[in-house]
Amino acid sequence: MTATPNAMTQGDSPQPSLETISAIDVTQSSFWFEDGNVIIQAESTQFRVHRSVFSKHSPIFRDMFAVPQPEASPTLDGCPVVCLPDTKEDVHNVMSLLYDSISVCSARDKPSLSVLTTMLRMGKKYGFKGFRAEAIHRLQLDFPSTLESWDAHSMKFEHITATHWTALFDIFVLAHENTITTILPALYLRICLEFNINDIVNCIRDVNKKHLLLTDEPSNFQLGRDRLYNAIPNTTLQWLRDTPLDACTDKANCSKSKVDFLTKVWGDPHTIKYAINSWSKNEMPSFCVSCNYFARKWYSAGRKINWAKLNSYFNLMDLKDAASDDED
Repeated sequence: MTATPNAMTQGDSPQPSLETISAIDVTQSSFWFEDGNVIIQAESTQFRVHRSVFSKHSPIFRDMFAVPQPEASPTLDGCPVVCLPDTKEDVHNVMSLLYDSISVCSARDKPSLSVLTTMLRMGKKYGFKGFRAEAIHRLQLDFPSTLESWDAHSMKFEHITATHWTALFDIFVLAHENTITTILPALYLRICLEFNINDIVNCIRDVNKKHLLLTDEPSNFQLGRDRLYNAIPNTTLQWLRDTPLDACTDKANCSKSKVDFLTKVWGDPHTIKYAINSWSKNEMPSFCVSCNYFARKWYSAGRKINWAKLNSYFNLMDLKDAASDDED
């Protein structure tokens, strides 16, 4: 639900008097235009901007600016002062998106996780056109819903900028908070591939918005990892039961490669990568042509089975997605 004009001037952050504003140690932001005709204040930072820009992109601001202001309303340099209950970081990010969108959110310069968070939160709250849809689109590109897109992905952030080692968990909370459930299967999988279960448990324990989570965590991570692990012998690695084949052209080599591979797989703490990762991304046995063809065929079929079951593995089946919500 988007904010109403009253929500920006009442409740958590009421409009202060001119004396109150004058008494605050106020800082001018870099978004201070001499021809600006409204001053927006967040915390102790002020932004002198243009009503027309905000009215064009936000129906909430458009409606608010259309309401005549009382004579006692605070002004500064002839401009009305609008105090928002949002953080100065969020408001600064909004200014960057409205005035510097080419550098902040382009294919060349990927938006930071901070900006992406603002796009979701402020886009929904104030109805900024395109903010929320663009943020969701970028997340869906980095956490795809198809196996083909997963294979084409580099397991790095390609459409947003996220450098901190806990970025995946920040996105995990963001997805739950905004009900972006379409990215959860790939996100859960990636977290399980990049972190051991102890790290996952510790990071979930430190989440400060646990009340926003849509699922029981870290239990679902633990269940999902176990289910992926247990599925491997009957899906992607089912071919191990039948190799070497009768048609094998080098049984001595294929038998040894099979034993070496089994020893490596079940001693690997990241064994679940064999449930989903493509054949080429894993170090697979050196089989003869016949055994290799057979193994790759079954491995490919098993990957498709596991991908299709990610929702059930991580208990994500019944979650409603809000990604397509109408911003207006």
